[in-house]
Amino acid sequence: MAVLIVVILFVCGFTFLVIRRGRRTPSSLFAPPLVAGLPRRQRRSAMRNIRRGTPSSDPTQAQVEREVAQTTVRSRRRTLVIFGIFLVLELVEAVTRRTTPARIFFAAAAVLFAFFLVMTLLQLRGARTYLANTPEPPAPQG
Repeated sequence: MAVLIVVILFVCGFTFLVIRRGRRTPSSLFAPPLVAGLPRRQRRSAMRNIRRGTPSSDPTQAQVEREVAQTTVRSRRRTLVIFGIFLVLELVEAVTRRTTPARIFFAAAAVLFAFFLVMTLLQLRGARTYLANTPEPPAPQG
């Protein structure tokens, strides 16, 4: 019965992602990142600037960095919740399992989710710092 529920949830989730991906807009979660069209050096520079919280001197690059930082903040909040839930679930499983191999497996999974949680927190903090240190661009006139 549990396998059937997991399969149904997987199919529903996959269908949702396919439908969402087909309707994506430039600002949606499933849109390709703005830095994808940049050369490798500029991509690395943009991501480094976001992590450090310092904008680029190039206004076009700074605008791309700002939009990527805004997308990062929006998406990482959800990711934090997901990783937090999975961390708690893995810890509960590690404590309640009777066999040693199962406990080791779930404890290792909990460590992995804790690592992902910390990395996501660092990315979120960098993006928020970047947004706090960069002024809002002027609205287009027209």
